Amino acid sequence: MRRRMGRALGLALLLAGAVSFGASASQNGEWAMSENGKYWMYYYSPSETAKDEWIEDNGKIYYVDSQGRMKTGWVRRESDGKRYYMGADGAMRFNTFAEDGRYVGPDGAELPNYDDYRKAARRILEDASEYAGGGSPGFLFRDLNEDGIQDLVITDGTGQEAQPLLVSVWDREKEKFTDAARFDPEDVSQIRRLYPGDGWYPTVLEILWAEGDVQVFQLEDQTFAIQWDLTTRPDEWGTRTLYKDGVSLGWEDWQKERQAALSEEKGALPSAYLPADEASISAAVDRVLTPDEADLWEE
Repeated sequence: MRRRMGRALGLALLLAGAVSFGASASQNGEWAMSENGKYWMYYYSPSETAKDEWIEDNGKIYYVDSQGRMKTGWVRRESDGKRYYMGADGAMRFNTFAEDGRYVGPDGAELPNYDDYRKAARRILEDASEYAGGGSPGFLFRDLNEDGIQDLVITDGTGQEAQPLLVSVWDREKEKFTDAARFDPEDVSQIRRLYPGDGWYPTVLEILWAEGDVQVFQLEDQTFAIQWDLTTRPDEWGTRTLYKDGVSLGWEDWQKERQAALSEEKGALPSAYLPADEASISAAVDRVLTPDEADLWEE
């Protein structure tokens, strides 16, 4: 006698998702083990099995191949060319990671673009110590340019005073991280502060030089555009001349402009950065997406 797994729902009880997917439940049927005891099969009658069909049963979706055997693992659907992941019990998985580490979205289909993004982020983070010159780097995942995708910052430490060494933004068109800013960890002539965008204010990078110079940049797409450029340069006699955006200013005017640049409203500094260790990297990179985020990775 065949082992039985339960009865399928009638057409009137189908979930909307199963209907849109095209899973079949036009006839009542039941699951039972094959004669050799190796495969689950879906029987419409003792002599008729489902073959090469997607089947909805009790709110779950299954696939049986051309020989009627329930499939597990990755299955490619001919009608859309996408791959879907079926768990060890044969049921399609949603919004989760497959056993091989690939991600499936809310419709059960593989999201290869998200997988490529995760791999690229992991490569950068695993090399974080090189960006930090062998120190103990930190990192931040944050949507810096407000396109819905988390961008990446590597810093020279994990405290609030940590300085950015790399700001890398995901380029959706080129499908890769693009360096918006990168700094030498040995450079002590400047102090750098990164104020990530928060929905009210854009992402701002502030650089204070040892001579008192100030440069303030605002992130636009994948690049930083300068907003304030207050510099001092010695003339041929060694006297320092003050400039704003390349235009010479007197001392008082230059100081006023400098103060305005530093006091301009912007977002808050991060209170801390994550350590670039395996546990923190995995938690940040291997993240379950919200429905809105998943939409961004659809091909």
